Amino acid sequence: MNGECEVDLVSDLTCHRCAGELVCAARVPHSFARADGHRVTGSRTVGLCPRCDRDSPAAAAVIAYFTAHGTARADTVGDLAVALRAWLTQSTVE
Repeated sequence: MNGECEVDLVSDLTCHRCAGELVCAARVPHSFARADGHRVTGSRTVGLCPRCDRDSPAAAAVIAYFTAHGTARADTVGDLAVALRAWLTQSTVE
């Protein structure tokens, strides 16, 4: 994953797969080449669902963090950053 992303704790977004509540959502850079070769850039939202993503080790680490802490905390933000990077790296290649 290259580029910056925004991660939000969400209470108003639901999983597009099961309609359950998301743990968090990230806005990640996204681009593709059109048939004429022109590159289109933008962003897409990737949601983390504790039900649908539970079998992913990368997602499980983020789910476990929020289960334990409830929210991002200054004293553990480094742990969260590592877990988020792994999850987003996996999520953006799928």
